[in-house]
Formats: sequence, C-alpha cells, structure tokens
Amino acid sequence: MNIHLIRSGGFDEDSFADLVDLLQKFEGPLKFIASSYDPKVEEEKIWREELDEEEYSKKKMPAMDTEYAAMSAPMEFPVERFTASKEDLLAECTAYRKEEDLGDEEFVILFTDLANELNWFSYGSDDAKDIFIHTEGWDYFVDSDLRFPLAHQVATNILQKLMFGTMQKLMEAVHEYPLGCINDFCQHKKDISLKMRTGDICPDCQGILQETKVPPALINQALNIIESIRSQMLFKERFRYNLQPSRMEVRGIDRRIYLTDLEDYKVKLTPLERTVYLFFLDHPKGVKVNSLFEHEKALYDIYRWVSTAAIDSSVAAMHNSIAALADPLGDSLAQKISKANRKFKDAVGEDMAQHYKILKDPETERHKIALDRDLLSYAKSVRY
Repeated sequence: MNIHLIRSGGFDEDSFADLVDLLQKFEGPLKFIASSYDPKVEEEKIWREELDEEEYSKKKMPAMDTEYAAMSAPMEFPVERFTASKEDLLAECTAYRKEEDLGDEEFVILFTDLANELNWFSYGSDDAKDIFIHTEGWDYFVDSDLRFPLAHQVATNILQKLMFGTMQKLMEAVHEYPLGCINDFCQHKKDISLKMRTGDICPDCQGILQETKVPPALINQALNIIESIRSQMLFKERFRYNLQPSRMEVRGIDRRIYLTDLEDYKVKLTPLERTVYLFFLDHPKGVKVNSLFEHEKALYDIYRWVSTAAIDSSVAAMHNSIAALADPLGDSLAQKISKANRKFKDAVGEDMAQHYKILKDPETERHKIALDRDLLSYAKSVRY
C-alpha cells in the first residue's frame, strides 16, 4: 500500500527528509513515497487567530451531525498563528491525488505548518484516504525529536482510517479519558505524551482491528513504528535519569557527529553549523566570538572537510561563507550557534544539552562547549 507524503512550504525540507528517512526504515506493506509537490492553500482562506494557553492546549469537538489533529518549552500567551479550514487542507490532498491519478487504496498525507479550526494534531477525510498532520508546536506537548510525534501520527492515522473509515465512526470509538491506547482522543493535547510513551492498543481496539480484517503485516509495520518511537522516548527518559552525558564520536570524512550512548543518534548539523561546532570542540577553554576573525584559516580548514561546497562551489564562495562567520558585526555565527544548540536540545533535552551547547562563560566571556573531552572521540584517520 503506497503512502504518499507531501508537505507545505512552511514545513522545512530538511525536517521532511528526516521524517521520510525514519518511516522508510520500517519494512512492510506500507511504502512511504516522498513527493516534491508543493501544496498551497489559497491565501484568502487562511486566517490569523489569537489563543490563550487553555485554547492552545485543548482540542475542540467536531460537529458530528454535519461533518467533521505546538510546545514543554516556555511560551508566551496569547499566541498568534495562521489557520486554515480542515476542508481546505484536505483539498490539497485531493488536488495531489487528482494530479497523480492515484487509486482509491493509496494514502495521501499532507504535513502542514497551518493549524486547523479544531486545534487537532491531525485529521482525515471521510471520502478518501487523505490525511493532514499539523507540524508546528509539538515541543510544547512532547519533549521529543520532531520526527517522532509526526511518525507516530502517520502510523496511528493509517490504522484508524483502516479501522473506522470515517471520522464519525472514529469519534464513537475514541477513549475520552486517556488509556495509553492509539485511540485516545487526547482532548488535553499534552496527553499525547502518554499515548506515545505507552505505544499500546487496548483489548477493545484490538478486537476492532480483527473485525475489520486489517492485514496483520500492515498492523505489524505500523506497530513497529509506534514501538520504536516509544523505545526512543523511554530511552531518553532513562538517559536523563542517569544524569550522565552520552559519549560523542566524530566520524567519517565529513565529520558527522554521533551521540553513541543515545542509540548512536546522529546530530544533523548543516556543514556550516558543523564547522562552528567542531571548531569549538577543538577549543575546550573557549574563544571570544568577536575574535573569531583571527581563526578564519582554522574554520576554513574544517569547512573544506565537512562541506560538499568544495565540489559544488568555488573556493571564493567557501571563503566568503567563512568570512561571514568570522565577521564580528554579522549575525551568521550567532545563527549557526543557535541552530546547533537547538538540535542538541531536541536530541537530549534542555538539562542534558548544557553539556553539548556552545555557551558563553560569564567569567571569561568566551564561548565554549562544556562536554568532558574524555567523552569525545574522533576517527584518527580523518582528524584534521
């Protein structure tokens, strides 16, 4: 069964690629196909809404007689966001389905940064195997790599569509109070964390799966996705409980960064982010960022190794990128540090990320990485 994955422009390409890569690792009848199709809800059909914390954190109930899914980080309320109707979002799936002339048995799943009027994580069509999933705000509800809640939504939505067919039948069967089952409604959106950490299907819902004759191989593949996510979340919790930072290893000719004790997690830094990070790893006592221009050659030498720019761009373009990093009046360095720090936070959580972030020491005014260098290893053959 083909599952076509499409994204709106507000969901960035790298995050989409990471999600697709995760889903494609699970073998079975579900074939995840990424598309470059770029759906766009008409601008006049998008509205701005302002929500307080309670509104932001609670789903609305759909009107079933007619018709009928965000962040533990601090937020300031009220929060503004852009919203589209569920009909207009599903219409993007329909447009793709028509353009590609897809059969009725194929799924189309849209990942969109636009919220919906019900404030749901995801929503499915009654008429076709079309689903949209909201990609924003997850770190307010789940302390996790963004790939995991989105992949969880993919697996659960596919199972729910095959089990119930329509949203009305689904709403008649959902659990109003959370049990840790895939069919928990999670009206209070933070309850999604329990559903993900449990990764379960209650006995009643198992009975529905059997009655609807969903193929066992398909169920197993979807449950493997859900179980993998559960394991990752529980592993991270145990990792934090032990209060020990993971070892870090820098591997390969392009010096990719892995946290070896966190199931060999690869921290996906861009070449320039990785250049900055490796530079500070090489300076355990820290460096004042306004003196980085003194280290342009060292930065350039790192960049030559980590970047494909040596093939795709001129030497002058590479030097320009490094010069922008080292410019004390520019913002390139601050941007790269901020993005790298965020990726480590996403990987290990805010508390543990203090070992890995590039942070300013208030006493020396130097930026540095606190990680004990005894926990750091390079492959000697590619050490610069």
